[in-house]
Amino acid sequence: MSKINNSHIAIDTKDTMVWIPAESKTFTVQSCYKVLLPRSEEAFPASAVWSTLVPMKVAFTVWAAYFRKLPTVDALKRRGRICPNRCELCYNEEETCDHILLHYKFSWEIWTFVAQSFNIQWCPPQHFGQILDIWSKLKLPKKGAAFLLEQKYGVGEKL
Repeated sequence: MSKINNSHIAIDTKDTMVWIPAESKTFTVQSCYKVLLPRSEEAFPASAVWSTLVPMKVAFTVWAAYFRKLPTVDALKRRGRICPNRCELCYNEEETCDHILLHYKFSWEIWTFVAQSFNIQWCPPQHFGQILDIWSKLKLPKKGAAFLLEQKYGVGEKL
């Protein structure tokens, strides 16, 4: 309160807008984005996801999954919808991004196949974002994983 009482307001000067979170004191979408995101999500591996080698629909899906924004039953529940949360693929688990893209039997087979194909020993992560962080730090051939998936499952380059 004493700071407010002791401050001086210049009446004869024009007001200016200042965005305090940015060093430049100028508002940018990027600086706003950093303020709104929790600290743990700032490390999104954008260069690995938004690559010219990755089809846009795949990159968008990966981005949405990383931030848990895919349209799953779990997302509906977080928005206040009351509905039974059950995976329509296996009927055993709740339908979440992590379950569908990581823990569901077919998804897990793909991750295991790719890891074994590159002789990678790894501890299975709990969340899809963690697996993306792990894989983005590995130095793998750019088209290697897509080629392997194409050979075994018929997916990859055709995505």
